[in-house]
Amino acid sequence: MLEGIKIPKPQLIMQGNSLDTDSILEILKELEPLLESRNVDCQKYLPQLRTIPEAVIVAKQIENFDFDYALKSLEALKIILEER
Repeated sequence: MLEGIKIPKPQLIMQGNSLDTDSILEILKELEPLLESRNVDCQKYLPQLRTIPEAVIVAKQIENFDFDYALKSLEALKIILEER
C-alpha cells in the first residue's frame, strides 16, 4: 500500500527562510573567533543561528554560556558543511 510513496531525501539546509550553505559557513566563520575568545558578543548571532536547523545545539550552548562546547560543535558543523 505504501510502496508507491516516495520518501524525500533529507536536505542539509531547509528551504524557505533558511540560509544556504555558503551563508551559514560565513556566519560560522564570523562567530568562531568570538567563541575562541569567550566573547559574550557571540550571543548577537543567536537569532541567525536559530534559523539554521543544524546549528540548534550551538545556539543552545551559547545561550548557556558554554562557549568551549559551542566552539567544538561549531567546528564539527563547519566540517560537515564544507564536505558537501
